[in-house]
Amino acid sequence: MDKVVGNKIIEGILVILLGLFLLFNPEGSMNIVLMIIGIILLVMAVGGLISYKRNVEERTRSALAIAIVQIIFGLVLVIIPKLLTNFAFIVFALFIGFGAILSLSRAAKSKKAGIPVSKFSVILAILTLILAVIVLFNPGFIANFAVQLVGIALIVEGITIFAAPSGSRASRR
Repeated sequence: MDKVVGNKIIEGILVILLGLFLLFNPEGSMNIVLMIIGIILLVMAVGGLISYKRNVEERTRSALAIAIVQIIFGLVLVIIPKLLTNFAFIVFALFIGFGAILSLSRAAKSKKAGIPVSKFSVILAILTLILAVIVLFNPGFIANFAVQLVGIALIVEGITIFAAPSGSRASRR
């Protein structure tokens, strides 16, 4: 077997396995990534504190404050990674929810003023508001769904890599 073909098969299988992991364990996948980010923040904070302690001439309160913030976020990500995911999606839900309410309000004002209003824009605003409510009451839903979509995309990519004839004898003819 050609070395390139062997590498492509291994690459395809690994991508498919990663996709399957994301598809069937989206929450665990997010937690792992967030924990790794938390560990990186903690390492950066320790480095910042060591630098702060050693460099007496270059000590600034902002450097100390940055290290403390890194420690706090790093610990939160390592201990309860889901908290940050939930917070981010709650903010997202509030943002799109307020946008949908503003769109509905503008549509109502326009209709009251006799200005024609697109039914499509009203339907879209209502659907956006429904999505915001779903995300607000179940913030992990969209996050898990997004990770699962990435998993599906990786599975498809892995199959494409695995099945692609590049580097095979047939493609050299």
